[in-house]
Amino acid sequence: MAEPSRRAVAAGVATATLAAGTTVLPAGSALRLAFALALVGLLPGYALTTALFPVGLSPVRRAASALGFSLVLVPLVGLGLAALGVPLDRLPFLVAITGLTLCLLGIGVSRRRQVDADADSDTSGDGQFDSLDADRVERWVSGETPLDTGLRIAVVATAVLATTALLIGVVAPYDGTTYTETALFTENESGALVAGNYPTDRNAGDVDPLVYRLVNHEGRAVDYGVVYSCQRVGSGGSVEEAVELSRLTERVEAGGSLRITDPPTCPLDGERVRLVFSLYRGSIPDDPSMDEDYRTLTLWVNTPTNASNTTATTTRPARVSRG
Repeated sequence: MAEPSRRAVAAGVATATLAAGTTVLPAGSALRLAFALALVGLLPGYALTTALFPVGLSPVRRAASALGFSLVLVPLVGLGLAALGVPLDRLPFLVAITGLTLCLLGIGVSRRRQVDADADSDTSGDGQFDSLDADRVERWVSGETPLDTGLRIAVVATAVLATTALLIGVVAPYDGTTYTETALFTENESGALVAGNYPTDRNAGDVDPLVYRLVNHEGRAVDYGVVYSCQRVGSGGSVEEAVELSRLTERVEAGGSLRITDPPTCPLDGERVRLVFSLYRGSIPDDPSMDEDYRTLTLWVNTPTNASNTTATTTRPARVSRG
């Protein structure tokens, strides 16, 4: 296989690798941004350059042509997707760019093989094209005056910056909003999570299949602390009695989640009793309170005042899982 064909095959492998990396890497990461810029800002133009000019370009001119052709191809791909009614989202855009690049690289390899087959009969075209191309580029960049040259360079630089901003917005968008999602569910008979059917009447000692779930959208790994407690609240809204039932600390990676299933039953009785899940980032304070936590979820429950508190002997330990 000739050296240009090997380069085309290597570019094809790089295209597939960069496309996969841009899809799976975390949003906003520097590596994902670098992959995206290479995938859509250089490789499509390189593939078109290979298809149009399989021979006759030096590495520097081929790289310059690749950048210029990419600036033309990328907006055309976006317009084509819009004309077909395809949303201009990251995945369709990546599929279109990757498919176009691989097709053009295939055409380039085919044309290179054809050139090699005809090399014995005519080898004069390479030098002629190379010389002609160099002269055209030099005449265009070198204007009649230094001002002309500066303006042309400024136009090219502006086009590069504008296209780069478009590529970043479509292929590697960064959502500056960071947060931690928390929710309380119940489990149905099949084990699926349901945002409803919460138990509001609880006899002491009963264990309902409650599930506390958190999802890390902070864009980084976070050490979380969760305190599960039971509180009796007075008529004025103040906490009259509180019992801490359990606490745990877990490190959750960016995009990861954590579940706490079947937490201990509240041992307090009365009509104004609530279950409280307090979430902390970092370590849990020695004396945790709802005023200091990062997130709070509460569930009001009723327990008969004449019920015996048998919680200590009937509750099962909470199950902690990821996902």
